[in-house]
Amino acid sequence: MTQVVYKFNAPRMIHETIEKETVVIDTETGIYFSITGSGYLIMQMLDQGAHIADLAAQVAATFGIDAALLRPHVEDFVAQLLTEEMIVPTEEAPGAVAALVFADGEGYVPPVLEKFTDMNDLLLMDPIHDVSDEGWPRRA
Repeated sequence: MTQVVYKFNAPRMIHETIEKETVVIDTETGIYFSITGSGYLIMQMLDQGAHIADLAAQVAATFGIDAALLRPHVEDFVAQLLTEEMIVPTEEAPGAVAALVFADGEGYVPPVLEKFTDMNDLLLMDPIHDVSDEGWPRRA
């Protein structure tokens, strides 16, 4: 049985992690998301592509806990990311699992995804969306 590799849906989605929160913006809808808890660590691996088992194992190793306990949290989180089209299944091989960057001394917190639609109209009005094939600052 082959495991599905999931990868961040770039360039449609863009993200930035600041401390322990990842903010993701859907450039097609203007909806933005906040990812907290251990979710920001999972997002680091999804940039390279990863199996659910690898995600759970790496986060578990980072916090020194049993991967079997984390797996349901990771599966639920991945399902949410798929629903929001933040990640996509890919034919690519999973990326190399590097050491995760996290704040020393923090304890494990399940990944949390919050969705915000209050600014999507404003984000879509950004003139960067009205550019020609030559790019910014040339309007289409």
